[in-house]
Amino acid sequence: MYFSVSQLIIFLMSNTLAFQKNITSQRGMILMSFAAIYIIWGSTYLAVRFAVVSISPFLLSSFRFLFAGSILLLIAKLTKASLPNKHEIKNASIIGLLLLVTGNGGVIWASQFVPSSITALVITIEPIWVVLILWIKSKENKPSAIIWIGMFLGIIGIITLIGPSNYAQIAGVHPIGIIAIVLSSLSWAIGSVYSMQLTLPKNAFTSTGIQMFTASISMFIIASLLGEWEHFNPNEIKFTSITAFMYLVLFGSLVGFTSYA
Repeated sequence: MYFSVSQLIIFLMSNTLAFQKNITSQRGMILMSFAAIYIIWGSTYLAVRFAVVSISPFLLSSFRFLFAGSILLLIAKLTKASLPNKHEIKNASIIGLLLLVTGNGGVIWASQFVPSSITALVITIEPIWVVLILWIKSKENKPSAIIWIGMFLGIIGIITLIGPSNYAQIAGVHPIGIIAIVLSSLSWAIGSVYSMQLTLPKNAFTSTGIQMFTASISMFIIASLLGEWEHFNPNEIKFTSITAFMYLVLFGSLVGFTSYA
């Protein structure tokens, strides 16, 4: 069965609304969200790799978050979500900058130089950043023995997944790309911790939509400063890049990022 883009958007919207209505258990929502993150987010790094082949990274991000943010705010309107106040909008915008602009944007830029498999593995240091940031913020958040064991096992897991055969590949990867991914994961961790302390719009669709609109505008400015518009030609965009872009909007942003939020 073949779907047009509009049909697919309607399908996702209706299922998202049904999902919210039918699953009342917070535990169930969390488990389903984790499942979406585990399955979808790992694949987005490969999608980004295909997309940046013929679409500049910051233009790609600007368009992606513009489309996804518009759909989320439309869903919020259809569900009659309460309007956020200025303070909530400001806070959501700050989180959008940390998570999507410096966090996600840095990863997408680095994807021009770093294989998606290596990107996905380097990104997994983010939980370590979160633990360290919380510890720095307060001694009460000092990691327990079980947390240290968990992080140690996680590092061993990363080393195992990379495997000896890939170490030479990592050594040949552009170092600036690796540094950008590491710093992006740090920014994402800071944004994640900071978001727990801020008053954000009560509706997840509204909050996430504002974050994406902030990111879209910021990415547009960055793309303009870097001269990406000068090299942008819609006729030269490859079909694989268009397909990857649609996947990033519909699944990476609408499902994956909303689940994270």
